[in-house]
Amino acid sequence: AVMAGEEEESSDNFDLMSWEENFGITMTRGENPRDWNVEEFCCALRDAGLEECVPAARRAKIDGMVAMTLTAKDEAALKEELGLSLVMRRKLLFFVESLREEEERRGEERRGEER
Repeated sequence: AVMAGEEEESSDNFDLMSWEENFGITMTRGENPRDWNVEEFCCALRDAGLEECVPAARRAKIDGMVAMTLTAKDEAALKEELGLSLVMRRKLLFFVESLREEEERRGEERRGEER
């Protein structure tokens, strides 16, 4: 029963973020973004301040492997298929580019350690 002044929360809104807020459970992600599942990628989006992208990423089932292949060439598809605004498309692409840069930096560090 919903008390006066309270809104009934739909089950659609009870996602990973709710678990974190309600139960203090923090989602841990693997080090390699290419290995992230859909929820891990969505968690990373949230951590990066891109909450607006989460529902679309979840609907499209974008995991780390798919995300890491996104480029500026995909901007029109991000608009058409995910319904993201220009600003959110750009932010999403900047975020993915930063993941790729971090991946490259880690690779260079590993290669440097092997020498």
